[in-house]
Amino acid sequence: MSRLALLSVLSFCFITHGSTFPFDSDDENGVFLLQQRSTARRSRPKRSTALFVAGLEGSGHHLWYDLVQAIYGESARGSLPFKLRQTWLPPTVIDLVTGSEREVSWQCEHRWKHEDLDLGVQLFENITNHVGHDDDEDYDEGAIWITPEACLSYPCGHGTHEQKRNDFIPRADWLAEAAALAGVDLHVGFLYRPFEELLLSNCIHRQMEDTCDMYVDTLITNAGALLGQLRAMDAMPSSQKPLVQCLRYGDLDTFPVGLGTLFNHKMTFKSVLRQIWKPNSTDMNQNHHYGENPADLVPNWAELVGSLQHMDAELKAACEHADSSI
Repeated sequence: MSRLALLSVLSFCFITHGSTFPFDSDDENGVFLLQQRSTARRSRPKRSTALFVAGLEGSGHHLWYDLVQAIYGESARGSLPFKLRQTWLPPTVIDLVTGSEREVSWQCEHRWKHEDLDLGVQLFENITNHVGHDDDEDYDEGAIWITPEACLSYPCGHGTHEQKRNDFIPRADWLAEAAALAGVDLHVGFLYRPFEELLLSNCIHRQMEDTCDMYVDTLITNAGALLGQLRAMDAMPSSQKPLVQCLRYGDLDTFPVGLGTLFNHKMTFKSVLRQIWKPNSTDMNQNHHYGENPADLVPNWAELVGSLQHMDAELKAACEHADSSI
């Protein structure tokens, strides 16, 4: 019997850039209870599919969130050809043996710990075992699971420069390890956006850190972490490795094709993507400096752009490799 139990049943929300994204779908899409165990069930030949989206800050996370909400809208109208559900880990659990509270590190604004892998495995086992959902509604393995609804950027959330550079980095590779152990097919959407565009968006338009130099420092470190995770997943045994699909920011031709792959080709996405595509929709600062030459605003702009070229080329190559591997 597992030693862990939830403190409470929580409605899920995701915090990013100081904003809260509420989970506003039907109750049937609520958070799974980690500690429930299923009664004996027939073995099922098909495997469940879970989706995780990984990408550098500014590479399309708000677009992804809007997409998921649009899909929930299709579901509410009865026009969605599959069931879409969402699950993620709670912030804390109770150790049933010691009675003490245990913080779950696989969250935004946390440094992830590999020792929480067991919780990740339970998260995916609850999908395969059909436990933890409201009123015991049954679902088949054709359902698509979002983990979590709004995805986690690299870095994830507010914090000091050091925290964003070193600590607040999700671990897609550990999630892939947990999914493989639980027998769930994990699909990873890898968001890619050229680094000069990221620098312009996150340093000039949104000012995500105090200086552009600090942002570049954070960007390079997080990009290196993401690249390492992509390579680790690619090195997993073929029977365990997740499907990794690159999603190129702003490319309204290839992006919907990639979404189709992630969602097991159950629907097309070109129309809905064009409806929700809103460039610069999250630039919340009063002075965005649109149309201005960034070199006039940041004296060492050319130097900063040059410092990003190597890592940008590495992630772009990883994007192309992911596409060629499918």
